[in-house]
Amino acid sequence: MLRRSARLSLLSNPMFNLLPRTNQKEVLFEYRLRVASACLTAFAVLVFLAGVSLIPSYVSSINQAKLFQTQYDSVHAVAGQKVDTTLVKLLSATKGKLDLSGSYLSVSTASSMVSRVISHQSDGIRLTAFRFGADEVVGGVHQRKITVTGQAVDRLSLLHFYQSLQAEKKFQAVVLPVPDFQSAANIDFNISFISLM
Repeated sequence: MLRRSARLSLLSNPMFNLLPRTNQKEVLFEYRLRVASACLTAFAVLVFLAGVSLIPSYVSSINQAKLFQTQYDSVHAVAGQKVDTTLVKLLSATKGKLDLSGSYLSVSTASSMVSRVISHQSDGIRLTAFRFGADEVVGGVHQRKITVTGQAVDRLSLLHFYQSLQAEKKFQAVVLPVPDFQSAANIDFNISFISLM
């Protein structure tokens, strides 16, 4: 009968402990210790992987900080430099020479324009005056308006002179007023045009 009741108690309790109570406590302690050590190891591995993944960003930020510091130092060094007095003297001397040569350049340009007009003069034409307008820049090209006054022996001489000025590549918009053709001889004329420089 006892066997049967022991057998029934074994069947009703599926966990049958073969270890004594003190050994069960030791096994439970070791089990908890192993779980804690596994959790700590997993946490340490996660911290290590997170640290390794942050290394490229850290190195990049250090490099950027060095680059910014270098740029700041170079700008600060340039801003802090004093201008050399010899350089200032050289620049002012060069500016003075350019100012002096400016009037010569305008005179030489005007004289070249006058000689170009005179090269088109024929026997029946006598030039009496030149009027020069201000220099202008139109479309990146320097130009100046010129008015030539003179006297022509007859209409044919005046027409040839006018056509010769029109054929000149450096002259544009050559204008001869129509009233200048009214006289048949000893014609006073005014021809204006734009001269390209």
